Amino acid sequence: MKKLEKVHARDKVWLQDSPTNLMVINSVISTDKLDVERFIEQFRVRIIEADGGRRYDRFRYQVLQIGGAWHWREDENFDLRRHIVLVDDPKLRTKEGLQDYMGEQASLPLPDDRPRWQVQVVPDFGEGGTALFVRVHHVMGDGISMV
Repeated sequence: MKKLEKVHARDKVWLQDSPTNLMVINSVISTDKLDVERFIEQFRVRIIEADGGRRYDRFRYQVLQIGGAWHWREDENFDLRRHIVLVDDPKLRTKEGLQDYMGEQASLPLPDDRPRWQVQVVPDFGEGGTALFVRVHHVMGDGISMV
């Protein structure tokens, strides 16, 4: 088993999710058309592998409750493609369709069997663009967890 690291007390507050109050930050980015494979590779280099994998290591760490205490543990099965997923649905090509989809997705918890973040890529959004629907659990991005 990989070494466990306790979740800092200031970050534990974000682990009080409930079905009606998910502690997930949801955002959307609309941009010019992206080459999805290039985007995934650049994400790997600039985020996952930055500073030898140390700068943003939480992107590779699961948060687990063990014996009543919360811990970080590196995901031994980490696969970037489980986090950056292609959502190629013609209904999502319009602003209204994307808004409806985001509303549905925002009410769903992030999977807890992996690090709690995800980027859903809508490759054909609008007129020649791409949309990124980004979901990050607060425990990864608030307090001192990203420092």
